Amino acid sequence: VIFNPIQIGIGALWVAQVFPMSFTVHLGGINFRVMDLYMVIVVLTWVTLYILPSDRNKIVFGWSEFFAAMFIMVFVINVFRGIAFYYNKGNEAPLFRADLVRGPIYYAFLFFFNKIVNLEDNLEIKLIKHWFYAAIASSAVYFTMAAIKNYFGLLYSMWGFNIQLFVFAWGFSFTMGIFVNRKWWILTMFYSLILFYTASRTTLGGIFLIYFFIAMFLVITSAKRTKLKTAIKIVFYTGLFFSGLFIVFFLFSSTTQSVQIFQIISRNSILLKPRYLQYVPSLQWRFLEYLEAIHLWKTSSILFGTGWGRRFGATMRFLGDVDVLYMTVLAKTGILGFISFFGMYIAFFAKVWKLIKNFHLIESNFAKAFVINCAAIIPTALIMGLTMSHLWFGSATIVTMVTFMAICSKLWEKVRQKKLI
Repeated sequence: VIFNPIQIGIGALWVAQVFPMSFTVHLGGINFRVMDLYMVIVVLTWVTLYILPSDRNKIVFGWSEFFAAMFIMVFVINVFRGIAFYYNKGNEAPLFRADLVRGPIYYAFLFFFNKIVNLEDNLEIKLIKHWFYAAIASSAVYFTMAAIKNYFGLLYSMWGFNIQLFVFAWGFSFTMGIFVNRKWWILTMFYSLILFYTASRTTLGGIFLIYFFIAMFLVITSAKRTKLKTAIKIVFYTGLFFSGLFIVFFLFSSTTQSVQIFQIISRNSILLKPRYLQYVPSLQWRFLEYLEAIHLWKTSSILFGTGWGRRFGATMRFLGDVDVLYMTVLAKTGILGFISFFGMYIAFFAKVWKLIKNFHLIESNFAKAFVINCAAIIPTALIMGLTMSHLWFGSATIVTMVTFMAICSKLWEKVRQKKLI
């Protein structure tokens, strides 16, 4: 193999997470993200893995892979449709190029990581650790840049960092703190300070959603005689954790930051008053996007959607996607893309659920915490998709998800073999 495939896979996790989408390299008149350039190395390594014969490099093809292959087929078809309809049409050309490299193509990484994860025993644990290390590094970079920006009053943009990814990492450290070792709570506190420092309604919603699902699956996976004890433990440590978080934050934060937190809480309080939701501008905006996405889908191709390069313009922002994941997928890829896209995640959750039901056969505590976190991540990401579309264009989130799909497939193979013994 020309390149070391394991190191290439680990590098993909780091590059996808540490470099924000707004960080680009200008080549030939086009701005390329670091992940776009790195993907050339990945593709060369991937092709080599499939060409060279090896007993260990077996092809894993379950339901997640089936739907991913179907989604990539729709992607390729829409490449040709985009070239025909949008590529040479003025302002549509940049959006066509953005559609090609911004998100959906990264779901092909699933097949790459399916190969990688079979190259070495217990490599799945190494991949989990490196994903988490990269998430810590990304969070540290983001927090440092945000603190410098606020302290010195600088004007540079923080766009491009995937806050949704930080919520997932928060959930993982929280799980490890309860399930494995309370020392992990130091990292949980670190993540929470970052998230509350830069919080939005979606961020806070993600925190509480992933906490809810983690708590639920921790209780589900506990033995019958310890379920009540586990539930009490979760409530006790959660109370201590959030109390400590608010005390630390308000003692050491500035007046400006305290006001920001108060504004965030005030903005979220309206969610508890359903009769006022119709007056929330962001919800009205998303409703307009929803209607436009439906219109574009129905007036283009029912099967394949608008294809790459079509803009959404009714909201006057002229974007290539909208802040509703489901409508973006439907409008861009049609009914075939919609079914295949969410088929991947349904199949992913089905495999995680098998691991949950056979939880006692998983030996590593690290792997157990990972499985619980996966079970929490999937519904959290899909619910958050109602207000954002990072599962569509966030390369860090997509690479995380497909890596987790491959790891869960590997873990299930091990558990299934134990069941047969």
